[in-house]
Amino acid sequence: MLAANPKLVICHISGFGRPQFGGDPEICDRASYDMIGQAYGGYAFINGNPEPAPPAIVKPWFNDYLSSYVAAFGILSAYINAEKTGKGQEVDLAQFEACAKLLADTVVTYSETGAIKRRSGPDSPAFQPYGLFQDKNGAYMVIGAYGPGVYKRAIQAFGLDINTYSFAEAGGSPQAMNSERGKELRAYIVNWCGERTCEEIVKHMSKFKVPASKINSVEDIINDPHWIDRGDIITYRDETLEKDIKAVGIIPKLSGTPGKVWRGAPTLGQDTDEILKKVLGYSQEKIEVLKEKKLI
Repeated sequence: MLAANPKLVICHISGFGRPQFGGDPEICDRASYDMIGQAYGGYAFINGNPEPAPPAIVKPWFNDYLSSYVAAFGILSAYINAEKTGKGQEVDLAQFEACAKLLADTVVTYSETGAIKRRSGPDSPAFQPYGLFQDKNGAYMVIGAYGPGVYKRAIQAFGLDINTYSFAEAGGSPQAMNSERGKELRAYIVNWCGERTCEEIVKHMSKFKVPASKINSVEDIINDPHWIDRGDIITYRDETLEKDIKAVGIIPKLSGTPGKVWRGAPTLGQDTDEILKKVLGYSQEKIEVLKEKKLI
């Protein structure tokens, strides 16, 4: 194909990569699914609650979607280069490599110190408050104060004295968090959240520019005015079900070419006649011949 059209960009997505780009051919030939990429890529090992809890496979189909996004980035990079140089190329992406891009400092930490990053659950092992909390109704939410600046604002939001709960003594390191003062602060935050609703907590924390959010269910997001106003919840006609459905809209937003979902995915062959007639200029007789030969 590249010999026929040197400007083509061809993308290969597989579980373990193509041997032409390196690696063990036997491993390249292995079958894969979303969870296989998370496992082989090391991503599953660092997700979930602390041991002895098992690793967590992130849902839904996290590695499948992530691989698509990484592939799109590679395709666009190669396309821009082809537009400039006239030379296309192949893009090779393995599912496990997409997950590897999200390991952050996991590899460097091990190669430099020998420390293996392990599961810490939703809470940060070195900063607080940074993790999961429950409100008075038992609903879950998250509050994040990462770093001394946000930590100071969080302490103010809780109505506490920063001199009593300094960053170094109560929140800025594993040692501080595990100190008597750090444990005292954690207990205070848990009780403070337990006396309020998620909505009250988020509203109060926002006044102090402390990141906080309720953990939304699909019922929450589909009725959220902010989601709706940004066009993140849209209604369109599903061609297969033949009815209007709600789904997630176009993300990200573009100012010049914002895009629009004008219908759902077509049913098999729904647009064949129109494309052959209007785009390719085929006659109805030619289309009928193709149908008789079962080519369309």
